[in-house]
Amino acid sequence: MTTMRVVGPAMALYHRRAVMIQRLFPLLCICFFIGCGRDSGESDPPGSSRSGEAKVKVERVVSLSPAVTDLLVAMNGRDVLVGVSNFDRGAELEGLPRVGDYETVDWERMSVLKPQVIFVQMKPSRVPPTMVERAESMGARVVALQIERLTDIVIELDRVGREIGRAEDAREALAEMREGWEALRQESNAAAGGGAENRANESRVSTLILTGVDGLPAAGRETFLSDALELVGGRNALGDRRGYVSLDRELLIAASPEAIVVLLPEATDAQRAELDRLLTSIPNVPAIRDGRVLVMTESWVLRPGPRVGELARRMGELLGRAPTRQAAPADVNQDAGDADGVRGAKP
Repeated sequence: MTTMRVVGPAMALYHRRAVMIQRLFPLLCICFFIGCGRDSGESDPPGSSRSGEAKVKVERVVSLSPAVTDLLVAMNGRDVLVGVSNFDRGAELEGLPRVGDYETVDWERMSVLKPQVIFVQMKPSRVPPTMVERAESMGARVVALQIERLTDIVIELDRVGREIGRAEDAREALAEMREGWEALRQESNAAAGGGAENRANESRVSTLILTGVDGLPAAGRETFLSDALELVGGRNALGDRRGYVSLDRELLIAASPEAIVVLLPEATDAQRAELDRLLTSIPNVPAIRDGRVLVMTESWVLRPGPRVGELARRMGELLGRAPTRQAAPADVNQDAGDADGVRGAKP
């Protein structure tokens, strides 16, 4: 038998990840049954950090991702935010400068804000070297968060807490998420009659998740949206297709979903009209025939963050796997009037 020995920086990285997983083990267990995971082959960009809790107190943070902003607000980190992305919304963020997004950054405005940490949401290997260099020139470091799966939300929220010196606040937010996710899982089990046999795929409701109308973009397996669906007893209608894919009308019909979830953040009238035309053109699809369609237009529905539990609950209601509750108030990172609610009636 050949034994591989890990030495030097690799051993240090291995040790840090082992400690992190041990600390988060209770919450990661919730994700285990839906197969969450991430590719560990990614390395961080120069200037970023995966070390323990920040040694210097972080008081000035810029978030270039609404999902990361959500995580910061969830762990009571609003007070350290000095700038947010062009796509952030919400009264809680009123007055904060908009400094760009994942494609463009207003470096002149950024230099005035003097951030210590700049959070971006992307694979570390995709962070442009020029971004790291510009950040370092003003005394900031770029921290790239990769949030693709349900488990990634757990891992990266913990990391955000450590990066800004608020690990305890992050742990409290994680505990609240853990409680909500576990409650959803138990409700789903109870609605299915309990017992291991009811967790089998054949008892799950085949559900299609559309993330738009134009081009019929959809979420396959190994996405946080599919993970949320599986948390409440759903089964992705796209089978083994992974990631985000584009469908056509024939593929949608062939998938024969028993339920359809349509996520259209801040949908325009044109998008709504196009969705109506689509649904009325395929009346024999089981989900359409049975009026089992959920349309959500809240600004946060495509963001992997603390509101994913609310998304899963709404999916569970559609599938009959979660008790119907009164709609929650608008979140702090969304416009007050952009919630559309549930539409389950036949078109």
